[in-house]
Amino acid sequence: MKVKRSKRQERFVAAEGHLFKVAPTVERLLLKYPKLRDACPRLAVSVWNHEIKSKFNLTLKDLTAEQFAGMIAARQLTSYESISRSWRKLQEANPELRGDEWAARQQKANTVAQMMKRDEWKATT
Repeated sequence: MKVKRSKRQERFVAAEGHLFKVAPTVERLLLKYPKLRDACPRLAVSVWNHEIKSKFNLTLKDLTAEQFAGMIAARQLTSYESISRSWRKLQEANPELRGDEWAARQQKANTVAQMMKRDEWKATT
């Protein structure tokens, strides 16, 4: 039997399994807290806080830095890379999830790509 998925879910089916798992949480946070649309590190902290609450019934404030680092190392929490990739893919596919700085980031990325093609980037680094 084929599982019915929304169009948004279909976009992530081909992606890495964990990316698909974190995407709904990332999307929900981006919709609820627009300030996170331009702040991936803050988004990651919000995702981790959500995971810690749901998995361990704790908050980030309840943990020491060593405990938190241990959870990341033991892969009990989603990696920053997966959260960041999900954030970028959701914003790429859904203009309503883009922050005020999205267009500037895209322009900067295009400029750097063009410089790399012309081999100019070496002179600016």
